[in-house]
Amino acid sequence: MSDFKKSPPKSNPPKCSPERHLWRYGLSLAIYERVAELTAGGKNEITIKPKTLSKYFGSNLESTRRAFKRLVNADWFQSLPKKGHYKYVPHDDRALVKKDCAELPDLPLWSIEADPFVGKIHAASGGNLRLMPNWLGAARENCTEQEFLDALRQEFANGKSTGPAHKFWIVVRHFRARKRERL
Repeated sequence: MSDFKKSPPKSNPPKCSPERHLWRYGLSLAIYERVAELTAGGKNEITIKPKTLSKYFGSNLESTRRAFKRLVNADWFQSLPKKGHYKYVPHDDRALVKKDCAELPDLPLWSIEADPFVGKIHAASGGNLRLMPNWLGAARENCTEQEFLDALRQEFANGKSTGPAHKFWIVVRHFRARKRERL
């Protein structure tokens, strides 16, 4: 008897991030991430010039100026009254003001609860077998889980040069034949 206690995995739904907004603008994303480091995530203000950034990144001055201006215009950096001073705006704070963060879908319902038998089959095959949805029922229909796992391990240990799926179905057919013989 298995001592495995089934507990649904906790899903961490995908979250919005600066990368989702700035992936098209590589230099803007690089500037945003660098300023985050320099300001300790927005705790400090920063005096920054595009020329300094251009030297740091080894990029064209005009491209750097435009990338920086894009961040200021999109409220990733907040201009302060003192000229050349900016405040880094963390993504979560910006999301409260700007409503461009997408609602990312949660994981599908079927992924919340996993069948432990699938993991045992995967382990018995040495990690080489990927199951299709209907295969699990075929594995369970004519024998106990433990009998199936033992036979599957033995089939993989035989060393015949057939594919993992073929070995799986050899075991399924063996138990189907055994059931027919008993009838």
